Amino acid sequence: MAHDPSFAHSVAAVCAETSIDVLVPGVDEELPRMNDVQALMKTLRILVPSSAFVSSTIDKLETTRVLEKAGLDAPQTAALGADTISVLNYPCIAKPRRGRGSRGLRIISSLQEAICFAELCSISGEDYVIQEYLDGNEFTVLLAADARNKLRVIVPVSVGIKRGVTIHGEVVKDDEVTDYCQRIHEALSGGACYNVQLIKTASGRISAFEINPRVSTTFCLGVAAGVDPIDVFISETNGTELLPFQTGVSLRRHYTNEFHS
Repeated sequence: MAHDPSFAHSVAAVCAETSIDVLVPGVDEELPRMNDVQALMKTLRILVPSSAFVSSTIDKLETTRVLEKAGLDAPQTAALGADTISVLNYPCIAKPRRGRGSRGLRIISSLQEAICFAELCSISGEDYVIQEYLDGNEFTVLLAADARNKLRVIVPVSVGIKRGVTIHGEVVKDDEVTDYCQRIHEALSGGACYNVQLIKTASGRISAFEINPRVSTTFCLGVAAGVDPIDVFISETNGTELLPFQTGVSLRRHYTNEFHS
């Protein structure tokens, strides 16, 4: 497990024994330990953004602060506490400051419900945030950069059904979503491969509510659409343009991944 003191040495040993070229961490808990693995294996390529990017995006409250500082739209977000829950309009979303897969997420319909939720669950702002609820089309977007951290891939996926992970989604072309994500990459100095989750409202507002500094569960859909983020990551070419991908590819997740085009 990532919290085990021997994690970095164990992973490095497996990579050495099996001649691994690229290591792909898959869950948040592993990300802060990648620097330890890298220190043990200098030549190993690890598909993860910089430690500064990871630390600022793995905390959902800090994510919104960083986006707002960069002049990018983000849902109004505050630490869940008695002095903050009256700031937002309701309904709102309460969720852990750190975590994944929508674990612990709850839609809060009123100020009184927010007060009861915090008191009954003994939740503090150290653990939870309360966030503006945005109604619209949800997107999960794959971003991938080359060896020079130059952004080469942006694949927007329109989410149809989500249950913690995307159950049904389709690769689409949306220039506004692409432009917004490109601005995120430039402002936050993104790199390697990561995922942006955002809402596009009926009025055209685009707002990222979460950035996952790692591959996501829809990584496979990007590959099915014709892009290879790992190949892009190890590429030493001088390409600057965003790579093309196939739109209309959809994912319907059952016990296996099912692709349609």
